[in-house]
Amino acid sequence: MPPGVERVQLLSNNGVNLQQNEQALSLKINNLLTGDSRGVFKTLNLDIRQYGKLSMYLHAESVTGQRPLKDNELYAVVRVGQDFLNNYYEIKIPLKITPPGTYPRGQEEKVWPIENNLDFSLRDLIDLKLRRNNLGRSLSNIYREVSGNKTISILGNPNLGEVRGILVAIENPLKLDGAIVNTEVWVNELRLSQLDERGGWAASGRVDLTLADLGTISVSANTHTQGFGTLEQWVNERARENLMQFDAAATIDAGNLVPKAARLSFPIYASINRTLLTPV
Repeated sequence: MPPGVERVQLLSNNGVNLQQNEQALSLKINNLLTGDSRGVFKTLNLDIRQYGKLSMYLHAESVTGQRPLKDNELYAVVRVGQDFLNNYYEIKIPLKITPPGTYPRGQEEKVWPIENNLDFSLRDLIDLKLRRNNLGRSLSNIYREVSGNKTISILGNPNLGEVRGILVAIENPLKLDGAIVNTEVWVNELRLSQLDERGGWAASGRVDLTLADLGTISVSANTHTQGFGTLEQWVNERARENLMQFDAAATIDAGNLVPKAARLSFPIYASINRTLLTPV
């Protein structure tokens, strides 16, 4: 088990606690050519703007009977975005290889080296996009920056508010020796954390005016800020934008503006409404 991970326990009918499995994958990769990569992906529809961090544990090992791997010989690649070819964020980290052997409880860090942890702020991806745009770089060319042992990249115009899929891959980078790689990699507990729990506020009001026999005027307005939600909503269901809405309507019988002897009826209806939605 990765360090710090506790499996959820369910109480069965006979009073025995059952431990659920952690969310994990074992990727067995054979004959991975230099400059090539292989991966798995999951399609979904997710808004992750309310979260602050993306994390995952990674473990890599050599295959018995094959050429032993060295540290940093392989890269783990994670892509998040609308697709995996034209609009995505990419995080790439070199993998430390765990030597074969038996590791008793208490040595989890040797099986899951901290250097392999995918642990970064989603704000870094947003800042990367802003820097790329400020530099005037083309959206059709991948833009990369190195941050610590990670390489973060962006291609196209991905949006964290409309994540359509997540890809996890293993890459054998180009090398002069052209060595072919065989490996087994575990990926465990891909998770989002650090929910933005800052609250917001909301207000609404309505005024109805009766102008004697002339007609009526109604004015209403409502607003809310990012983070506002009802008591029944979860944190990730709260508003993610600032809203300002204004409505005004008037119903007037213009015939009452002339003498009654004219016996004219000239109803007039007018309205105006405006909604301003500002993503934050």
